[in-house]
Amino acid sequence: MNKKITAMLVSIVVLVTLQSHAFKSREAERDHICMLAAYTLVSIDWQSQDEQKYRGDNIGCVMLDEKTDKLISAGLDCRGLFKDNTEHAEKMCIRDCQEHIKIKHTQFKEKVKRESQSNFEKEKESKPEKEKPYLTIYTTLEPEAQCAGMIIMQPMISKVVYGQENSMGKVIERLKFDSDKKIKEGYPPYWTTVVSSQSPDQYAKELDEAYNGPSLGYKNIIDFLQGKAAKKIFEDANIELLQYVNGLKKVKFPLNGPLVQQVNGFIIDFFKGRDIVTHATKKEGYIKQIEY
Repeated sequence: MNKKITAMLVSIVVLVTLQSHAFKSREAERDHICMLAAYTLVSIDWQSQDEQKYRGDNIGCVMLDEKTDKLISAGLDCRGLFKDNTEHAEKMCIRDCQEHIKIKHTQFKEKVKRESQSNFEKEKESKPEKEKPYLTIYTTLEPEAQCAGMIIMQPMISKVVYGQENSMGKVIERLKFDSDKKIKEGYPPYWTTVVSSQSPDQYAKELDEAYNGPSLGYKNIIDFLQGKAAKKIFEDANIELLQYVNGLKKVKFPLNGPLVQQVNGFIIDFFKGRDIVTHATKKEGYIKQIEY
């Protein structure tokens, strides 16, 4: 019996050690935390077919400002709420993000104006500096044509990280593909520097496996995302984020510590003053632990 207990303890120590050293870079760990935030938004406001006020599909995303290491916007699918099939999570997130960028741009112009009031010519020629893309969008489902198109049209978005794969995905990769050189009547690639990749987290893998596994009668991926299997996976991601927030799980890179707390506060603020907060009371465990 003692040998079995010892073996179990050793296994637990090894597992914890592997988990704590799973991230090879600070950016990889940062991506993981932000993906947890996206999963958590969906988990808190989980939608089922029997909802009287159906907001939309169980898809969510968040936007990170890489300069400040802070989440600046988020979105949940709202097709049901607005009775509009174009109101996807990424669209909602980008809309909020545009407001953020507009504020920053205005602040910069005002600063330039103040510094150059004494020199009319300098003020006249002053222009906002051209910035490199510095925003990353994290979404629980790989973007389809509409959302991918919106993303590549945003000059400040540099990267897309997604969870579950989408049969209507790989749009950004297709836009970059140069078929003009491959076939007689092909097309040159669409210019974009946005990089799209699937998150290596376990939840993305579990969602793919659950959806592509033995058929359980799902009509499509949206139907799957209302099922019990998907709900459990999103809740597990929610729990992991709480472990970070409550100190039960430590970040490997100390610089990511403030991000964890900012993410926690961001989620609280996201639901404040919104009608959908009434749904969040279902997740009492999360609400109590973050003192919402």
